[in-house]
Amino acid sequence: MQSFVLNSLALVALTNAMPSAHRHGHSHARRGNYDLSNVDWSAMDWAAIFGKGNAAAAASSPAAVAPAAAAPVAAAPTTTAPVANRAAETTTAAASAPTTVSTVSGGKRGLAWDQANDPSLANLYENGKLSWVYNWGASSSFSNSLQFVPMIKTLGDVGQLASVPKGATVLGFNEPDQDGISAGAAAAAYKASFTPLRKSGAIGTLLSPGITNGGAGLPWLQSFMSQCADCEIDALAVHFYGPTMAMFQSQMAAIHAAFPDKQLWITEIGCTNWNTATNPSPAEVSQFMSDAIAWLESTSYVSKYSFFGAMPINDQSLGVANEMMNGAAAGSSLTDLGRKYMS
Repeated sequence: MQSFVLNSLALVALTNAMPSAHRHGHSHARRGNYDLSNVDWSAMDWAAIFGKGNAAAAASSPAAVAPAAAAPVAAAPTTTAPVANRAAETTTAAASAPTTVSTVSGGKRGLAWDQANDPSLANLYENGKLSWVYNWGASSSFSNSLQFVPMIKTLGDVGQLASVPKGATVLGFNEPDQDGISAGAAAAAYKASFTPLRKSGAIGTLLSPGITNGGAGLPWLQSFMSQCADCEIDALAVHFYGPTMAMFQSQMAAIHAAFPDKQLWITEIGCTNWNTATNPSPAEVSQFMSDAIAWLESTSYVSKYSFFGAMPINDQSLGVANEMMNGAAAGSSLTDLGRKYMS
């Protein structure tokens, strides 16, 4: 299964990164589609990729899984929606011993939370289908029942591992393939700082850095994993932004085929083609969410997932149709899409 991914990826032209910081320093590169034009879909082991329950449908309709390679996502964001709070990124490690927590259990669905949101809005996400939350930082004041998953967002934040609760699940660097972090530098940081904590049990579950689904993402992850084979990484963190389920399924299938022994955490999901004139409509975004949730919940190699949009979206190229909240101030409420995500 690895060979078809590597052969097709040899044709990928790495997309030009066009990041631009906004008030919380999170940005997205141009999103490119993996080139799968040379894949023999009739020879695919669909049961291994999609699970036995979905294999027949995938085999009978490969076009639903393999979007045309000639039509990559047209993506040129100039600003992006607010994400992580800089204060959380520079938190000094606590002097006292971290509290012990268990690794994330419960359902698959989680919450990508912007710390610029009023803390009272956390109550909007109680009593639904969610089990976990992250905020692109290593600490949180999030005050509902969801289990917090810390992230070490950049190389400069590695010292914050000292404040991570013992036994926690830890997310690695955010979109290193567009953030200028080489696979070698990331692997060295894991070997020096993350892996010893994983081996001692101080980290209960260790995630890879979270790659984009641009053209550079999967090659970056392959390079990182080849240099970090002994890093005791438990699962892979990946992102997806694109307009169709066909693209979503094919890109996740490619990652799974490259690393069939690793579960996926898809920690950012958005329905967009990064074009304000032709972005999916609210109805199309809603349908994408319905279809994606059904697929995510039924796909055995997906461990956790979270949609992007639990904040006001200022980036028109991403598309406000992805918003799950109608504001960040106290008194704001869920949008129709937010209510769907909670149902």
